[in-house]
Amino acid sequence: DSAPPIPLPVAADLPALDLYVVPIEAVGGGCPLPDLGPEDLQDIERAVYAELPVAQVTIAVGEPYRWPGSLDTLPDQRMALATMAALRQVDPVPFRIYAGIYDPCVPCYSTCAGGLAKVGDGTRATQAFLFGWTGDPSYDLDAIVHEIGHVLGRRHVPCLGNDPADADPDYPVPSGRLDAPGLDVITGETFDPARTFDVMSYCAPKWMSSYGWSNVLEYLGTFAPGRAAAAAPPPRTAGAVAVCRFRALRGPAGG
Repeated sequence: DSAPPIPLPVAADLPALDLYVVPIEAVGGGCPLPDLGPEDLQDIERAVYAELPVAQVTIAVGEPYRWPGSLDTLPDQRMALATMAALRQVDPVPFRIYAGIYDPCVPCYSTCAGGLAKVGDGTRATQAFLFGWTGDPSYDLDAIVHEIGHVLGRRHVPCLGNDPADADPDYPVPSGRLDAPGLDVITGETFDPARTFDVMSYCAPKWMSSYGWSNVLEYLGTFAPGRAAAAAPPPRTAGAVAVCRFRALRGPAGG
């Protein structure tokens, strides 16, 4: 059910993406700081650059944040996301995404989310997300691109019966598969649309669709510095919290 290939828009002056990582120690849950080394940060940088319409990705790591409670329930996670958003709001940088990353040392497949983010509306209050770093790059990197997708205005994509309530009704392929062949701009690897799902879905393997790439480009053109503003309204449900239950759907073995 894949659509024929469609051309991607070409931007002469893509913006940079500024990612500010805040390592979180969940003191109340007994979880340590996430094990994020230089190679992990390089992997994140590469994954984000490979899928999003940006000229470059810069990553800075801030001081660790000691969260007094645990992060194994959705209410705790919502409060932590609100804290990251509050930190972002007092940061004077015009466009920067705060990534609150913690170690999910307490299993919580039915009581928590793998990640939380607000669907971006261009304000600083929606330039933040929360994510549990598992140390499994095959899971973590896709999931971080997914969360950044929410911050940049994208909603979930339904796939093969995994249909979140906040799913994008305009996604062009009902199964959630890609609408055109995907391309890793770093390695040149291509992704078959008959076998690959959009990165905003819960199905795997996944990559950014041309529909998603175009929407993110339009969003960045409207709200990020470095490009002329595009005449596009904020996406529907902008500002709503996207609850990403990766582990609940994939199960313990999948992270």
